[in-house]
Amino acid sequence: MNLADVMQELAEIVATGTDLGAESCFWYPERRISPDPAAFLVMLPRDIDPNSTYARGMSESTVEGYLLSPTTETETAVRTLTKYMNTSGENSIVEAIQTTKGRTFDAATVRSIRNEPATLFGVIYYASRYTIDIAASK
Repeated sequence: MNLADVMQELAEIVATGTDLGAESCFWYPERRISPDPAAFLVMLPRDIDPNSTYARGMSESTVEGYLLSPTTETETAVRTLTKYMNTSGENSIVEAIQTTKGRTFDAATVRSIRNEPATLFGVIYYASRYTIDIAASK
Protein backbone atom coordinates (compact mmCIF):
# COMPACT_ATOMS: atom_id res chain seq x y z
CA MET A 1 0.00 0.00 0.00
CA ASN A 2 1.43 3.35 -1.05
CA LEU A 3 0.02 5.70 1.59
CA ALA A 4 0.55 8.91 -0.36
CA ASP A 5 -1.35 7.45 -3.32
CA VAL A 6 -4.19 6.23 -1.06
CA MET A 7 -4.49 9.64 0.60
CA GLN A 8 -4.50 11.42 -2.76
CA GLU A 9 -7.12 9.04 -4.14
CA LEU A 10 -9.40 9.57 -1.13
CA ALA A 11 -9.19 13.32 -1.73
CA GLU A 12 -10.01 12.80 -5.42
CA ILE A 13 -12.99 10.57 -4.59
CA VAL A 14 -14.47 13.21 -2.30
CA ALA A 15 -13.78 15.94 -4.88
CA THR A 16 -15.59 14.09 -7.67
CA GLY A 17 -18.33 12.52 -5.52
CA THR A 18 -19.43 15.87 -4.08
CA ASP A 19 -19.60 19.44 -5.32
CA LEU A 20 -16.48 20.39 -3.33
CA GLY A 21 -14.16 19.97 -6.33
CA ALA A 22 -10.42 19.39 -6.56
CA GLU A 23 -9.44 22.80 -5.17
CA SER A 24 -11.17 22.00 -1.87
CA CYS A 25 -10.10 18.36 -1.39
CA PHE A 26 -6.49 17.43 -0.73
CA TRP A 27 -4.18 15.38 1.41
CA TYR A 28 -2.05 16.84 4.15
CA PRO A 29 0.15 18.84 3.89
CA GLU A 30 -0.25 19.57 0.18
CA ARG A 31 -1.41 23.16 0.60
CA ARG A 32 -2.90 25.60 3.03
CA ILE A 33 -6.61 25.34 3.74
CA SER A 34 -9.11 27.89 2.47
CA PRO A 35 -12.54 26.25 2.72
CA ASP A 36 -15.12 27.90 0.51
CA PRO A 37 -17.81 26.66 0.97
CA ALA A 38 -16.01 23.81 2.76
CA ALA A 39 -12.87 21.70 2.40
CA PHE A 40 -11.94 18.03 2.90
CA LEU A 41 -8.45 17.31 4.19
CA VAL A 42 -7.04 13.74 4.36
CA MET A 43 -4.55 13.28 7.19
CA LEU A 44 -1.73 10.77 7.70
CA PRO A 45 -2.92 7.34 8.85
CA ARG A 46 -3.43 6.92 12.57
CA ASP A 47 -2.86 3.14 12.46
CA ILE A 48 -1.22 0.83 9.93
CA ASP A 49 -1.35 -2.95 10.12
CA PRO A 50 0.99 -4.24 7.37
CA ASN A 51 0.11 -7.88 8.05
CA SER A 52 -3.59 -7.82 8.85
CA THR A 53 -4.23 -11.12 7.09
CA TYR A 54 -1.15 -12.81 8.54
CA ALA A 55 1.00 -12.94 5.41
CA ARG A 56 -1.93 -13.41 3.05
CA GLY A 57 -1.24 -10.16 1.23
CA MET A 58 -3.53 -7.55 2.84
CA SER A 59 -2.66 -4.37 4.75
CA GLU A 60 -5.06 -2.18 6.69
CA SER A 61 -4.83 1.41 7.84
CA THR A 62 -7.05 3.94 9.56
CA VAL A 63 -7.08 7.35 7.92
CA GLU A 64 -8.81 10.47 9.17
CA GLY A 65 -10.35 13.08 6.94
CA TYR A 66 -11.62 16.45 8.09
CA LEU A 67 -14.56 18.24 6.51
CA LEU A 68 -13.94 21.86 7.45
CA SER A 69 -16.30 24.81 7.60
CA PRO A 70 -14.89 28.25 6.80
CA THR A 71 -16.59 29.67 9.88
CA THR A 72 -16.94 28.87 13.56
CA GLU A 73 -20.36 30.56 13.58
CA THR A 74 -22.48 27.60 14.61
CA GLU A 75 -25.60 27.86 12.42
CA THR A 76 -23.65 28.60 9.24
CA ALA A 77 -21.10 25.88 10.00
CA VAL A 78 -23.80 23.30 10.71
CA ARG A 79 -25.63 24.14 7.48
CA THR A 80 -22.38 23.85 5.55
CA LEU A 81 -21.25 20.56 7.10
CA THR A 82 -24.59 18.74 7.10
CA LYS A 83 -24.81 19.09 3.33
CA TYR A 84 -21.96 16.55 3.08
CA MET A 85 -22.61 14.40 6.18
CA ASN A 86 -25.60 12.40 4.91
CA THR A 87 -24.89 8.69 4.70
CA SER A 88 -26.22 8.53 1.14
CA GLY A 89 -27.39 10.76 -1.67
CA GLU A 90 -26.05 13.78 -3.48
CA ASN A 91 -22.89 15.23 -1.89
CA SER A 92 -22.59 12.37 0.65
CA ILE A 93 -18.92 11.87 1.50
CA VAL A 94 -19.77 8.46 3.01
CA GLU A 95 -21.42 7.26 -0.19
CA ALA A 96 -18.62 8.64 -2.37
CA ILE A 97 -15.93 6.83 -0.37
CA GLN A 98 -17.74 3.53 0.16
CA THR A 99 -19.12 3.05 -3.36
CA THR A 100 -16.10 4.07 -5.44
CA LYS A 101 -13.78 1.28 -6.58
CA GLY A 102 -10.30 2.34 -5.54
CA ARG A 103 -7.23 2.16 -7.74
CA THR A 104 -4.84 2.17 -4.77
CA PHE A 105 -6.91 0.18 -2.26
CA ASP A 106 -9.41 -2.68 -2.23
CA ALA A 107 -11.99 -1.35 0.24
CA ALA A 108 -12.74 1.83 2.17
CA THR A 109 -15.30 2.08 4.96
CA VAL A 110 -16.27 5.19 6.90
CA ARG A 111 -16.31 3.87 10.47
CA SER A 112 -17.45 7.07 12.18
CA ILE A 113 -18.05 10.80 11.85
CA ARG A 114 -17.40 13.04 14.85
CA ASN A 115 -18.23 16.75 14.94
CA GLU A 116 -15.67 18.81 16.81
CA PRO A 117 -13.52 21.92 16.53
CA ALA A 118 -10.25 21.24 14.72
CA THR A 119 -7.10 23.36 14.92
CA LEU A 120 -5.04 23.05 11.74
CA PHE A 121 -2.10 25.31 10.90
CA GLY A 122 -3.05 27.48 13.89
CA VAL A 123 -6.63 28.13 12.69
CA ILE A 124 -9.72 26.83 14.48
CA TYR A 125 -12.37 25.30 12.21
CA TYR A 126 -15.76 23.79 12.96
CA ALA A 127 -15.24 20.31 11.56
CA SER A 128 -16.52 16.81 10.99
CA ARG A 129 -13.82 14.18 11.49
CA TYR A 130 -14.25 11.07 9.32
CA THR A 131 -12.52 7.89 10.49
CA ILE A 132 -11.92 5.75 7.40
CA ASP A 133 -10.73 2.14 7.40
CA ILE A 134 -8.68 1.19 4.32
CA ALA A 135 -7.81 -2.34 3.17
CA ALA A 136 -5.28 -2.84 0.38
CA SER A 137 -3.43 -5.71 -1.25
CA LYS A 138 0.32 -5.46 -0.88
